[in-house]
Amino acid sequence: MAKSVKEFENRILKQINLTEGFLTKLLAKIYKPRVDRVLKKMIKSMTDDPEIQAHLASMQQLRKDLAKSDKNYCKKRPQSPLCKDGKRLKF
Repeated sequence: MAKSVKEFENRILKQINLTEGFLTKLLAKIYKPRVDRVLKKMIKSMTDDPEIQAHLASMQQLRKDLAKSDKNYCKKRPQSPLCKDGKRLKF
């Protein structure tokens, strides 16, 4: 009895997965052009906006500064839980 119930559940799950996959593909076909247009407009507005450009430049500088300070972190603090074998652990 238990085996037939499990087989029944598996068949239902396969049908659900097929239906979800079909719906996902259908919606992707329908909405992809619109999403692409919106993303292109958003990217264009980001490249034209000087305020966003300034924030991006600031963010890049902060990343460079962090990379410099991160380089010697484990040498200065070898007992830190973030360090293992003298190397910084990835997040």
